[in-house]
Amino acid sequence: MATAPELNIAPAAPSPAPKGLRAMIGVQPAGWKGAMVGGLALALTVTLVSFNSADTGFGTVVDLALGLLLVALITAILGTVFALLQGGLVALVRAIRRKRPFWHFPAVASGLGTGLMLGVVGSTAAQMLAYYTPSVKVLWPYVAAVVALPLLTGLFAGLAFRPGARRRAVPAALAVVLAAATVAGSVLALYVPSYEAGAPGWARPAGIAPSAGKDPGQPGPFRVHTLTYGSGTDLRRPEYGRGATLKTDPVDLMPLLKARAGLEGWVYRFIWGFDLNAAPLNGRVWYPEGDGPFPLVLIAHGAHNYGDFSDPGYAYLGELLASRGYIMASVDANFLNNGWYGRITEEMGARGYLLLRHVEALHKFDTTQGSPFHGKVDLNNIALMGHSRGGEASAVAAAFNNMPDYNGVKMGFGYSIKSVVALAPCDGQLWVHAGGTVLENVNYMVIQGGRDTDTYAFAGVRQYQRATYTGANTGIRSAIWLDHMDHGQMNTVWKADRPLFSRLWYPEFPLMRPELARDAVKTFISAFLDATLKGDRSNVSLLRNPSAGAAWLPGTPYAGLFSDHTYRAIADYDEDRDPNTTTVDGGSITVKGLSVFDMDVNLVSGWPRMTRAAVLRWEPGLTPPTYSIALPTPLPAGWSTGAESQLVLSLADNRDSARSTLDLTVEVSDTAGNTARLPLSRYGTPVPMPTQPVSRWGLLDRAMFHSGLRGPVFQTVELPLADFVKASPGFDPARLKTVSLVVDKTPDGSAILDDIGIRNTR
Repeated sequence: MATAPELNIAPAAPSPAPKGLRAMIGVQPAGWKGAMVGGLALALTVTLVSFNSADTGFGTVVDLALGLLLVALITAILGTVFALLQGGLVALVRAIRRKRPFWHFPAVASGLGTGLMLGVVGSTAAQMLAYYTPSVKVLWPYVAAVVALPLLTGLFAGLAFRPGARRRAVPAALAVVLAAATVAGSVLALYVPSYEAGAPGWARPAGIAPSAGKDPGQPGPFRVHTLTYGSGTDLRRPEYGRGATLKTDPVDLMPLLKARAGLEGWVYRFIWGFDLNAAPLNGRVWYPEGDGPFPLVLIAHGAHNYGDFSDPGYAYLGELLASRGYIMASVDANFLNNGWYGRITEEMGARGYLLLRHVEALHKFDTTQGSPFHGKVDLNNIALMGHSRGGEASAVAAAFNNMPDYNGVKMGFGYSIKSVVALAPCDGQLWVHAGGTVLENVNYMVIQGGRDTDTYAFAGVRQYQRATYTGANTGIRSAIWLDHMDHGQMNTVWKADRPLFSRLWYPEFPLMRPELARDAVKTFISAFLDATLKGDRSNVSLLRNPSAGAAWLPGTPYAGLFSDHTYRAIADYDEDRDPNTTTVDGGSITVKGLSVFDMDVNLVSGWPRMTRAAVLRWEPGLTPPTYSIALPTPLPAGWSTGAESQLVLSLADNRDSARSTLDLTVEVSDTAGNTARLPLSRYGTPVPMPTQPVSRWGLLDRAMFHSGLRGPVFQTVELPLADFVKASPGFDPARLKTVSLVVDKTPDGSAILDDIGIRNTR
């Protein structure tokens, strides 16, 4: 039997691995698919987080559905564009290199896959840019990192688990490392450090007596009721629709804002069911049980997501004030905030006018038979309050109140608005008067958090300084700064100042618990309203120096500015550019061992002017530097320097890094040459100048922002002239001649001096 010949067939040589451009274009499908999965996971996560907080007002299901639809559209559009570009490039290169038809299927498939992945990346970046754009140059590195981590994780995971892979260890290890970095970054974004505020009873300076009254932050004796008033036809808010106890007529806000037209206007009307030529007067009221009449307080919220309704967020204030004998209304202005219909701009005038129309509505309720408020509203004692943009709006409304008209809109309401309270307000969105909105004979208080990352600067100080008092008006003004409180903590609806993804590049500061922050806000507001609307001045010392209320307030650094109608300026440095000139005629200034210059002091780096002040700088020396002011003899008419008066000065720490408390000695002398000395720290010292880092990375801050945003915080320090008499019985305050600041307790540094004067406490 013949044997078949043996065939000697050699195995086919393996195809050479693609190199260069072919390798780049022909990326291994498993890795490419893994990257696509990572990109899709990122896009889905960003979508769920972003639109879950979008708050369209139609509910979470609608928010997420609209978000997914929008992402799908963005991905489809961007993916198509990238696919055409990538697919065309791949097909062209393969046609040239391999002489295949231009529209060869693998080329088109590769282009479509790449385009889809890039579309996912583009849609994710678009969402982050649309919702979380910071106003700094460090945006792109962070966005790139957020996008790259899940893409690369998916890429290496795909390479590690591709069929037939021989070397899985390296890509698998890289995938694990990148996945861990992604998780760590997510945890970092969610983490907010806490500040354990000290319990009430923290130390106060020895020279500050505790406030004489009872804790104004505690509930009063009245039983509290609540109701809502509104249009009765509101489509979005049942409490202002069928649930409204009292009905109101609409108002036309169009002349006071920049109107929308076209598609934006149609979307606005679709969402709200009205346009701003027929805006509703909606509000929720907390009021005491009793005959009254009770002082009236209104509060306006600021700019926030239009569907995350802000007006219920001040219930904690309404309940407290109503229990203490006030009627408080929280005004609904959510329809003036930005939304899916675009931005509503130049609306500050509309916010202020709306607030006055709410006063008018409550006036009508007071005069209407059968109304729950009939005869119960004390229209001789009205206060306007506001938060953020609402804070500026409250001042604008008080200015509008006595104006005949503004931009053709009739004003002249003429209500007895005695007080304005602003919570972390903006300033300068609208200047009712040339040079800024001026409050004349209106009590003013502003409260600002030291860790506010929405309104960085203590802008309300500018409005504080523009408040004026004439004649026999007994007005007061107070500015309170408390550390470890942010912008949103004053409204229970508002969340963190910064949305989730922006925390990847913005730093988060230690914050006290929100309820503690609100306890402090309640205490200050209640004390201020008691003093200005009810004449109960037992807690005014709390407004002059927060440490007077140390028994009630959470322990955190505080600073306060205070002034009233009895204050007489010795030097405020606003009259000229010479720091050696006094405001009072006939005075003079002598400087030894100090460099002194007059300058405009900004709110924070690069922000508008706060005040004009004298900047003092000194270095260690044998003789303590001295800044002395000689008063004229005799003093001007109306001045009193008796034992019941106080020496007042405003001081800010101007050192870059405060290693110790800024302290000095205050020395006074009379016309007979008798002197008396007291340490400043016995009555209060300025807080170290706070620095707000702009990014999480100090290197970027130092390179681009010169160590972050910095701004001085002024502290009013009051030294009773009677205490100088106790320190040196020979000193006669009625013949006060010189006031000197002796820098003998802080070896070197810098301070900003403003508003030296005399206040009569009688």
